[in-house]
Amino acid sequence: MQPTRLINSQRDLGVVIRDARRAKKLTQGQLGKLVGLTQATVSGVERGVRDLHLATLLALFSALDLELSARPRSVPDVTAAWQ
Repeated sequence: MQPTRLINSQRDLGVVIRDARRAKKLTQGQLGKLVGLTQATVSGVERGVRDLHLATLLALFSALDLELSARPRSVPDVTAAWQ
């Protein structure tokens, strides 16, 4: 099981997708065929230079057995420094 990864940019997202694809021993072309994308599009996603529709992101995550979740950011309590 892969550890939880924090995604703050398109590049971070691409790295997560690339690492999951490699862990499943899929080529970019094979992953693309599973979700209806070209190899070039998968490459662009992995490099963080290709914008995605949410439906495409969810399809990629499903094909890679990943899940998407959201939680509030961890924000330090700045008021504690004032006391």
